[in-house]
Amino acid sequence: MAQEVGFAVVGLGMGQTHCRDIADSKGARLVAVCDVDESRLNPVAEKFQVRKYGRYEEVLKDPEVDVVNVCTFSGMHADMAIAAMQAAMPAVVQATPNREASPPAKKLPTGESPMKIME
Repeated sequence: MAQEVGFAVVGLGMGQTHCRDIADSKGARLVAVCDVDESRLNPVAEKFQVRKYGRYEEVLKDPEVDVVNVCTFSGMHADMAIAAMQAAMPAVVQATPNREASPPAKKLPTGESPMKIME
């Protein structure tokens, strides 16, 4: 059997649904959740028996996280996706990033755009 892909869900408003979907998916494993609001973070981490983080930067250092699923407010999507890619970690962002809050002109140190928008 192929190794499961380890996911972290960041933002546990809408992200709670993503947690359930990942936990129910073959080949995927929810390994961590992240939210600044402990009243959302603690119950979700307990429900799924996964690590919990209050800071996004901690998620990016977790060796068991293969993919970050960004479910925060849309104004944060691009910056969080770019931070993940700078840490050599793929990021899933459901909504199109808010281009006013995070202009698409942002580039990685290589000069390449990190964003691949699939519609």
